Amino acid sequence: MPDEQNALSPQGQEQLAHIIGTCRDEGVQTVIHSTQSRAVFAAEALALALDAPSVSQQGLEERDFGDWSDWEWPQIAAELGKLTTDERYTFVPPNGESWQQMEARLRSALTHIATLGYDSVAVVTHWGPIRSILPIVRDEPKESTLQLDVTYGQIFVEGYNPVS
Repeated sequence: MPDEQNALSPQGQEQLAHIIGTCRDEGVQTVIHSTQSRAVFAAEALALALDAPSVSQQGLEERDFGDWSDWEWPQIAAELGKLTTDERYTFVPPNGESWQQMEARLRSALTHIATLGYDSVAVVTHWGPIRSILPIVRDEPKESTLQLDVTYGQIFVEGYNPVS
Protein backbone atom coordinates (compact mmCIF):
# COMPACT_ATOMS: atom_id res chain seq x y z
CA MET A 1 0.00 0.00 0.00
CA PRO A 2 1.44 3.42 -0.88
CA ASP A 3 2.41 5.43 2.18
CA GLU A 4 2.49 9.15 2.93
CA GLN A 5 6.30 9.22 3.03
CA ASN A 6 6.30 8.33 -0.68
CA ALA A 7 3.38 10.63 -1.54
CA LEU A 8 3.34 11.80 -5.13
CA SER A 9 3.96 15.39 -6.12
CA PRO A 10 1.19 17.16 -8.05
CA GLN A 11 3.07 16.32 -11.28
CA GLY A 12 3.37 12.69 -10.15
CA GLN A 13 -0.36 12.60 -9.46
CA GLU A 14 -1.06 13.89 -13.00
CA GLN A 15 1.30 11.29 -14.47
CA LEU A 16 -0.36 8.53 -12.45
CA ALA A 17 -3.83 9.65 -13.58
CA HIS A 18 -2.68 9.49 -17.22
CA ILE A 19 -1.12 6.05 -16.68
CA ILE A 20 -4.30 4.79 -14.99
CA GLY A 21 -6.38 5.93 -17.97
CA THR A 22 -4.07 4.24 -20.44
CA CYS A 23 -4.01 1.03 -18.40
CA ARG A 24 -7.80 0.99 -18.27
CA ASP A 25 -7.96 1.56 -22.04
CA GLU A 26 -5.53 -1.34 -22.55
CA GLY A 27 -7.45 -3.67 -20.23
CA VAL A 28 -4.53 -4.16 -17.85
CA GLN A 29 -5.24 -7.12 -15.57
CA THR A 30 -2.23 -6.92 -13.26
CA VAL A 31 0.68 -4.64 -12.45
CA ILE A 32 4.08 -6.32 -12.45
CA HIS A 33 7.01 -4.40 -11.04
CA SER A 34 10.67 -4.34 -10.12
CA THR A 35 11.57 -5.22 -6.55
CA GLN A 36 13.24 -1.81 -6.05
CA SER A 37 11.27 0.43 -3.68
CA ARG A 38 10.70 3.32 -6.09
CA ALA A 39 8.99 0.95 -8.54
CA VAL A 40 7.04 -0.82 -5.78
CA PHE A 41 5.44 2.44 -4.63
CA ALA A 42 4.37 3.46 -8.14
CA ALA A 43 3.13 -0.04 -8.97
CA GLU A 44 1.10 -0.35 -5.78
CA ALA A 45 -0.53 3.04 -6.36
CA LEU A 46 -1.37 2.01 -9.93
CA ALA A 47 -2.67 -1.42 -8.89
CA LEU A 48 -4.82 0.12 -6.17
CA ALA A 49 -6.37 2.55 -8.66
CA LEU A 50 -6.99 -0.26 -11.15
CA ASP A 51 -8.24 -2.70 -8.49
CA ALA A 52 -5.68 -5.15 -9.88
CA PRO A 53 -3.01 -7.30 -8.26
CA SER A 54 0.48 -5.89 -7.78
CA VAL A 55 3.14 -8.55 -8.43
CA SER A 56 6.84 -8.21 -7.68
CA GLN A 57 9.08 -9.66 -10.42
CA GLN A 58 12.78 -10.34 -9.98
CA GLY A 59 14.84 -9.26 -12.98
CA LEU A 60 13.18 -5.91 -13.70
CA GLU A 61 15.61 -3.97 -11.50
CA GLU A 62 17.87 -1.17 -12.69
CA ARG A 63 21.29 -2.10 -14.04
CA ASP A 64 23.77 -2.86 -11.28
CA PHE A 65 26.64 -0.42 -11.70
CA GLY A 66 28.52 -1.98 -8.77
CA ASP A 67 31.19 0.39 -7.43
CA TRP A 68 29.70 3.13 -9.61
CA SER A 69 26.23 2.87 -8.04
CA ASP A 70 26.72 6.01 -5.95
CA TRP A 71 27.79 8.05 -8.96
CA GLU A 72 25.46 10.55 -10.61
CA TRP A 73 24.31 9.55 -14.11
CA PRO A 74 26.41 12.20 -15.93
CA GLN A 75 29.58 10.71 -14.43
CA ILE A 76 28.57 7.16 -15.47
CA ALA A 77 27.55 8.39 -18.93
CA ALA A 78 30.93 10.11 -19.34
CA GLU A 79 32.74 6.84 -18.61
CA LEU A 80 30.46 4.81 -20.88
CA GLY A 81 30.75 7.47 -23.58
CA LYS A 82 34.41 6.53 -24.02
CA LEU A 83 33.32 3.12 -25.33
CA THR A 84 31.87 1.99 -28.63
CA THR A 85 28.34 0.56 -28.56
CA ASP A 86 29.70 -2.99 -28.71
CA GLU A 87 32.14 -2.26 -25.89
CA ARG A 88 29.36 -0.68 -23.82
CA TYR A 89 27.22 -3.78 -24.33
CA THR A 90 29.78 -6.12 -22.76
CA PHE A 91 31.53 -3.72 -20.35
CA VAL A 92 31.15 -4.65 -16.68
CA PRO A 93 31.67 -1.80 -14.20
CA PRO A 94 33.70 -2.92 -11.17
CA ASN A 95 31.51 -5.34 -9.16
CA GLY A 96 28.52 -4.56 -11.41
CA GLU A 97 26.83 -6.04 -14.47
CA SER A 98 27.07 -5.36 -18.18
CA TRP A 99 24.26 -4.08 -20.35
CA GLN A 100 24.33 -7.57 -21.93
CA GLN A 101 23.84 -9.22 -18.52
CA MET A 102 21.02 -6.80 -17.66
CA GLU A 103 19.38 -7.53 -21.00
CA ALA A 104 19.55 -11.30 -20.40
CA ARG A 105 17.94 -10.85 -16.98
CA LEU A 106 15.22 -8.63 -18.50
CA ARG A 107 14.52 -11.16 -21.27
CA SER A 108 14.13 -13.86 -18.64
CA ALA A 109 11.74 -11.68 -16.60
CA LEU A 110 9.69 -10.77 -19.69
CA THR A 111 9.50 -14.41 -20.77
CA HIS A 112 8.26 -15.35 -17.30
CA ILE A 113 5.66 -12.56 -17.42
CA ALA A 114 4.48 -13.80 -20.83
CA THR A 115 3.79 -17.23 -19.30
CA LEU A 116 1.49 -15.89 -16.58
CA GLY A 117 -1.56 -16.00 -18.83
CA TYR A 118 -2.61 -12.36 -18.71
CA ASP A 119 -3.81 -10.66 -21.88
CA SER A 120 -2.52 -7.26 -20.74
CA VAL A 121 -0.11 -6.26 -17.97
CA ALA A 122 1.51 -3.05 -16.84
CA VAL A 123 5.24 -3.40 -16.17
CA VAL A 124 6.70 -0.82 -13.79
CA THR A 125 10.46 -0.63 -13.99
CA HIS A 126 13.30 1.87 -14.36
CA TRP A 127 15.06 4.06 -16.92
CA GLY A 128 17.83 1.62 -17.89
CA PRO A 129 15.61 -1.45 -18.18
CA ILE A 130 13.05 0.49 -20.23
CA ARG A 131 15.80 1.58 -22.62
CA SER A 132 16.91 -2.04 -22.89
CA ILE A 133 13.41 -3.59 -23.09
CA LEU A 134 12.06 -1.38 -25.88
CA PRO A 135 14.50 -2.57 -28.57
CA ILE A 136 13.74 -6.16 -27.49
CA VAL A 137 9.96 -5.85 -27.79
CA ARG A 138 10.21 -3.71 -30.93
CA ASP A 139 12.72 -6.11 -32.52
CA GLU A 140 15.17 -3.25 -33.09
CA PRO A 141 18.97 -3.34 -32.90
CA LYS A 142 20.48 -2.70 -29.46
CA GLU A 143 22.02 0.55 -30.76
CA SER A 144 18.54 2.10 -30.89
CA THR A 145 18.53 2.18 -27.08
CA LEU A 146 21.12 4.97 -27.14
CA GLN A 147 18.63 7.27 -28.90
CA LEU A 148 15.74 6.56 -26.53
CA ASP A 149 14.76 9.38 -24.22
CA VAL A 150 12.72 8.04 -21.32
CA THR A 151 11.06 10.40 -18.85
CA TYR A 152 9.32 9.85 -15.50
CA GLY A 153 5.78 8.63 -15.89
CA GLN A 154 6.19 7.87 -19.59
CA ILE A 155 3.99 5.13 -21.03
CA PHE A 156 4.95 2.65 -23.71
CA VAL A 157 2.28 0.32 -25.08
CA GLU A 158 4.03 -2.62 -26.69
CA GLY A 159 3.57 -6.31 -27.28
CA TYR A 160 6.12 -9.01 -26.51
CA ASN A 161 6.50 -12.41 -28.09
CA PRO A 162 9.28 -14.32 -26.29
CA VAL A 163 9.69 -16.81 -29.14
CA SER A 164 10.48 -14.26 -31.83
